[in-house]
Amino acid sequence: MADRLAGQSPGRTEFRLLLDLMLAAWHCALEAWTSPETARQDRAALLRHMREAFAAIPAVAALAARDA
Repeated sequence: MADRLAGQSPGRTEFRLLLDLMLAAWHCALEAWTSPETARQDRAALLRHMREAFAAIPAVAALAARDA
């Protein structure tokens, strides 16, 4: 994340929201990985769930911005 923020200086609120959004994506991935409806999943499945959750962040941010 430090590399992505190089040269930028987000405010405290923006930085906090970024971290919260990343944590929420991680939680979604973890829930999908440990879901009782699925068979035991390996590490590769966890990585796939993480990529899917993090890939959804731009669309979620756009929805939030649209409602503001």
